[in-house]
Amino acid sequence: MPFPIKEDDILYRHFFTFINDFNHTSVPSLRYEELVIDNKFDDYIECDYWDFTLMAIRKWKLEKELYTALEGSLALYDCDDMAVFIKDAGKVDFVSRNENIILDTLQKYSDFCVKYIKVYAAKMRTKAV
Repeated sequence: MPFPIKEDDILYRHFFTFINDFNHTSVPSLRYEELVIDNKFDDYIECDYWDFTLMAIRKWKLEKELYTALEGSLALYDCDDMAVFIKDAGKVDFVSRNENIILDTLQKYSDFCVKYIKVYAAKMRTKAV
């Protein structure tokens, strides 16, 4: 990241997107419309600070392997529950086993009170030819 900050710096979280745009950096993530998502998630919404959460896992939690597994993921939530869709189906179990790190990061660095996480392999929409 462009400059060091305190872990509790809420301003950085709120200006995360602006700072990344300004510095031409980004955390690659899936877009909702790219996925085929089961209708059981119809009332779920996208997590506003998911990219920031991923960066916190990498930068402050120093969980680089988990960050790599989550790279390009999308998270949806509904009250206590979160669904994380990841690109690499082979890493679903690894991410599930590290759910506690994700929960800890969400509680410490984001605005979510999520208590349960389920991890799914992302099913990508096929593009019309």
